[in-house]
Amino acid sequence: MKNSFLIYHEYKEHFDLLSDEELGQLLRAVMDYEITDTAPEFQNGLLKMAFSFMKNTLDRDKKKWTDKCEKNKESARKRWDSENANAYKRIQTHNEKCERKKRNANHADNVNDNDSDNVNESDKDISPPTPPSGGAGKKIKSDLKPVWDKYNFSQNVREIMLQWVNYKTEKNQKYKPTGFNSLLSQLDKAVKEYGEQAVINLIGKCMANNWQGIAWDKLLYKGGSNGRNQEDNRGSDGEGEKYGMRF
Repeated sequence: MKNSFLIYHEYKEHFDLLSDEELGQLLRAVMDYEITDTAPEFQNGLLKMAFSFMKNTLDRDKKKWTDKCEKNKESARKRWDSENANAYKRIQTHNEKCERKKRNANHADNVNDNDSDNVNESDKDISPPTPPSGGAGKKIKSDLKPVWDKYNFSQNVREIMLQWVNYKTEKNQKYKPTGFNSLLSQLDKAVKEYGEQAVINLIGKCMANNWQGIAWDKLLYKGGSNGRNQEDNRGSDGEGEKYGMRF
């Protein structure tokens, strides 16, 4: 909703025809019209005329403002949809490459190993495929494992979080148990509030853009426009703004 309106210099010639009391009545009526869209019913001819001139300008300004808001909202929606689609595609492509490498490695082991017991053991290996630069196949460090085991995330969420932990390790930003517990607590809240896929897409996007942290606030502004440039955050220390924590 618009929270202001303009009074133009051209109104002065109409104002000069009114007494102070009449001018006060006119401005009060204009304020009410802007807030409630209810036009006044003046008996005074001068007030009627003055308000009619002002009403045309007020209506014009309000339409321009509304059109601009709709345009900004649509632009933000298209930008967000495009970013999500690109981030998800990069994650999907990466996971497919990992799957192919794992299958090729298992096939080579089976061809070169005549021991059927060893072949059976490789078939029983159900651990996630190991990404080329560390990801879902990496294990949580022993000092973080008690914290990790406290949360019952789905396989997809666990895999993207393992990728994130390894991503931070490569940047020499390893987690300690307290910070890791705060991160997982926030992850749990975000999954429950926005859904797994939205969170997976966001974390993938943060890694793809080489951001320092997870920009949780992007989940808040999805599809809307509030006049802020969310791209400027780039995840740098912005992770955790939703819940008052940073990682």
